[in-house]
This record gives sequence, C-alpha cells and structure tokens, in this order.
Amino acid sequence: MNEEKTNFPLGEGAEDTASLESELAELNAKEEELTKENAALSLELSKKQSEVISRLKEEAKKDIELLNRECAELTKREIAVMDDFSAALLSLNDSVCDLQAVLELEQSKDRESEERK
Repeated sequence: MNEEKTNFPLGEGAEDTASLESELAELNAKEEELTKENAALSLELSKKQSEVISRLKEEAKKDIELLNRECAELTKREIAVMDDFSAALLSLNDSVCDLQAVLELEQSKDRESEERK
C-alpha cells in the first residue's frame, strides 16, 4: 500500500492559527503580569491593613487609658461629694437634736411655770 501524504498549503488557516497563538501568548503574558501586579497589590494592601490595625489598636489603648483616668477622677469627685453630703447631713442631724433639746427645755419651763400657778 502506498500511503499518500497530503500537504495542505499554508493559507489563511495557518495564518489565523499563528495570529491566534500570538494573541494567546500576549494574553498569557498579560495575565502573568496582572497576576504579579495583583500579588504585589495584595501584599501592599495586607501591609497597610496591618499598619491601620496597629494604629487603631494603639489609639484604642490610649483612649481606654484616658477613660480609665477620667473614671478615676470622677469617682474621686463622687466620693468627695458624698463625703460633703454626709458631713452636711450629720450637721443637720446635730442641729435637729439641738433644736429638740431646746424645745424640750422650753416645754419643761412652760410646764413648771404652769404648775406654779
């Protein structure tokens, strides 16, 4: 048997294939470039996120410390106000006791004077 080889002439099909292969190679190169760029941007974004998170944590820590100091000051002021109120209440109680003693003394004097009559 004689095998015949048929050679097709290079025509439009071959040129289209070469053109498509060239375009595919360009697209693959572009994809590789974009993949590298994406990786670089992802790394940069990750670093920036880390920096922002660190900065926010530091700011939060400072804010918490400030709030704790303010709470301590407020507590001191509340204690001072409560102490002043307690002192005023004790003074008022002493005044009421003194007033009761004076009233009892006056009533006692009034009774004695009525008994003498």
